[in-house]
Amino acid sequence: MAYLTYRYSLQLLPSAAMTPPAEPSTEPLEWNRPEHTVTVAGMQIGRRKFPYPYQAAVAITSDIDGTTIDKFGEIHEFLNTRASTAMGSGLGLDIADSCWMYIGTNIAGKVHPDGRTLQDQMSYWRGTSSQPAHAEAIRHYLRCGWIDSLHSYGDFNRQDGQDIAFSRRLAEQAANEWQKRGMQFPVWIDHGNAANVQNFGGADQDNLHYQQGDNPASPYYHTDLLGSSGITFLWGSTRSTAEAKLGRNSLLFPLTLRDGRRYWGFYRYTNSGLDANGQPVWNWSAHLLKNQLNEVNFQALKSANAYASFAQHLGGHANLPHPFRPLEWEPLQALAAEYHRGDILVARTARLLRYNVTDLFVHWQAAEDPADPRRAIIRITSIDDPVRGSFVPTVDDLRGLTFYCDDPWRVTLHINGVPLDPQLVQRNPPDARGQASIGVAWYPADRTNYRYDRR
Repeated sequence: MAYLTYRYSLQLLPSAAMTPPAEPSTEPLEWNRPEHTVTVAGMQIGRRKFPYPYQAAVAITSDIDGTTIDKFGEIHEFLNTRASTAMGSGLGLDIADSCWMYIGTNIAGKVHPDGRTLQDQMSYWRGTSSQPAHAEAIRHYLRCGWIDSLHSYGDFNRQDGQDIAFSRRLAEQAANEWQKRGMQFPVWIDHGNAANVQNFGGADQDNLHYQQGDNPASPYYHTDLLGSSGITFLWGSTRSTAEAKLGRNSLLFPLTLRDGRRYWGFYRYTNSGLDANGQPVWNWSAHLLKNQLNEVNFQALKSANAYASFAQHLGGHANLPHPFRPLEWEPLQALAAEYHRGDILVARTARLLRYNVTDLFVHWQAAEDPADPRRAIIRITSIDDPVRGSFVPTVDDLRGLTFYCDDPWRVTLHINGVPLDPQLVQRNPPDARGQASIGVAWYPADRTNYRYDRR
C-alpha cells in the first residue's frame, strides 16, 4: 500500500538543535477558573469548562495534502453526514478541512489510483495561474462549513528547497479574490518544506529561518495583505517538535509576528515524541489514526477536561479506491461514539478555537434579579481578548458557554444587558459531577450532504 509521506511538512535542517521550544500558554481570567464560584440568590454559580454534557472537546485539523476534489467530497460525506457510503454509514460529525489556492510543486507523486499526481490536488486555481480549477467547489465548501482553514496559499514544495515558486504577486491575487468574493478563513496552517517561504508561524526558530511571510524586508512578505481574510488563528511549524502532548487546558498562545501583527497561535497533536536522532515521530497520517483516536487517549482527555486538536492528512492515501479502510474508519467511528454519547465534543477547528477564546476571556458577573431576589441574572458583557482587544460578543461567540448553578430555572442569561433569546438558552440536568447548569446552546447539528463533485 502506498502512502504520501508527510515527513516534509516541517523542514528540519540538519544543523538545527532539536530541543523542543518552550511552550507558551494562556491562562484564563480569574472568574473563568474552575475553582471560582459566587453565591447569588442562595445558589453557587461558576463556569463549566465545556458545553453540557461534554467532558472534553476536540477537533480534527486536516491538511489538504494529497486530496483530490472527489476524494474531498467522499471524505466529508462520510465524516459529516449520515449518508450511506462505501465506508459505511456517515458519522454525523462537525469536521472541517483546509484548502489551497495554488499548486506550485514540481515534486513527482501519485495522489489517486487513477494516476492523478500532486499537480492534480484540489486547489482554487490551476497551478499558479488565475484559471479556476476547483474555485466554485472551494467557495461552496467554505460557505457550508466543510472548509474553515487555509493551508497557506498553496503547495509550493519543490525538489530543491531553494527553488522558490511563491511570490507576493500570488498573495495579492489571492487576497483580492477573497475580498471580492467575501471569503473568510479563520485558521491559517503553515505547510511544507523550505521552499514554502510564504510560511510565517515560526521564523524565530533556528531551523525555520526560511519563513519569510511576515518579514517586511523580504520580497515574499505578505501578512500585510491578510487583513480582510478573517484569519485569527495560526498554526506555525515552529511548535511541531513540542506537540507530542495530547490534551491541554487551552490550545491557544499569543503570537506576535515580525511586522507587529498579532494572532492566536494554537497547538496541534502532531507527533508521539522525538526519535533517537531528535526528529519528531509524526502521527498525522490517516493510517495512524489509531494512534490518535483510541480509548486510552479518549479517557485521558475526559479525565483532564482537556482540549485536543488532532493534526491529520485525511486525504493522503494514494492507492485506495476510497479514502478509508477499516484501519482508518474504525478510529473515526470510535470518536463518533464518544461524541454521540455526549462524552467528547467534536467541533470544526475554527469553532473549537473560537470557543477556547471565550472559555478563557469571557467577562461575566452574577447578581440577584432586582425583580425577584430568589432569582439570579448572569450578565455577559464582553470578551476581553488580549490579542484582538475587548469586544461585545455575538451569540456565536458564546455558543456552548455554560454555567454551573443549583437551579437553572432560577437563572437568566443576559448579553450586554439584553436577555438571551429563550430558544438559545439550554437548561441542563445534573451531569456526571451531579451539578445542574445553564448555558448558551451549541451550534445546531448540520448533517446535510453538501458534496459538490457529484453535481
